[in-house]
Order: sequence, then structure tokens, then C-alpha cells
Amino acid sequence: MNQAPLPVEIRADKIAVLSLIPNPSKPRGGVVVLDRWLIDSLDASLCKLAEQDLCGLILQSTSERVFVAGADLAEIDALNDADLNLYLRAGSVAYGRITKLPFTRVAIIHKAALGGGLELAMHCDALIGAIPAPGEKKLESWTSRMWSRNLSWLGRHHNACCAYGYFQSHYGHLRWSAF
Repeated sequence: MNQAPLPVEIRADKIAVLSLIPNPSKPRGGVVVLDRWLIDSLDASLCKLAEQDLCGLILQSTSERVFVAGADLAEIDALNDADLNLYLRAGSVAYGRITKLPFTRVAIIHKAALGGGLELAMHCDALIGAIPAPGEKKLESWTSRMWSRNLSWLGRHHNACCAYGYFQSHYGHLRWSAF
């Protein structure tokens, strides 16, 4: 795999913050789109993270408009059957790599997560979402909600608390509730 990994910040508390970024060769107005470039970059990043001694992963997007806009349908439509099979396998491998990480994975969703972008987030143990209040656009006015799988069977309560601490330190000014 020759793909460059995505930006990652490793915090002092051993939480990796992985930022999903737009494809540099197709910036699309700053929107993160699930194309082959993102799948390969995500896979490269997850391979590197799996080798490190971490207690958690925060998956976030740098896009101001969406978490991830879903698949690049034009890219997929242009693929022949063999290339489509390779594309789908690459996505399956990258998404599967998320679930195999030996620490808790949390997606922070600040805007819409569409199609494959939502699927990407759902491979994490927890999704923390921030939804803008009606008529408001500023982060300070957002209402935040947390959707989570039952983490008790994972035996990762401490790691989930680390991820919660990251959320509180960066987004603690938001109102939020757990479902």
C-alpha cells in the first residue's frame, strides 16, 4: 500500500485523533467524499495506528459541510466489474480494520453522515453527534447527542471514558444527552 495516511494527532492520554480530509486532488469545496483515495488513506492510517499502544481512537472530519458525503458515485460508475470488486474489497478491509483495533473507537459527527460515511461511523463503538439548533450555525449553539452501542460487552469502559474526556475537553460547551 503506497497511500499516505490521513492526519493523526496522538494525545498525551494515548488517544489518537484521526482526521478525515478531502481528497487533495479533488477538493470538492472541502467536502470529505468516500472515494478510493479516502478508503486507501484510511486503511494506511489504521494500519499505523494498530501498531501503537493506544487507549482510544477519535474519528473526525475536517469538512464544515458534512461528516462524510458518502461514496463518489461518478467514480464507482466509471469502474468495470473487476475494478468495482477491488473497490468494494478495499472498503470492506478498511472498515473491518476499524472494528479490529484493540481499543475503543468513537466517531464525532458534527454534520450529516451520508451513505458510506454513516457506515464508516457505525464501525466505531460509539457515535457522538452534534446537531445544530434550528436557525443556528455557530458551534456554540449546537445541541449535541450521543448514540452508542452498549459498550459493556467490550470491556472498554475506561477507554470509552478517555474518548468522552476528549469530547468534553473539545466540545464540552455543547449540550448533549445520551440515548
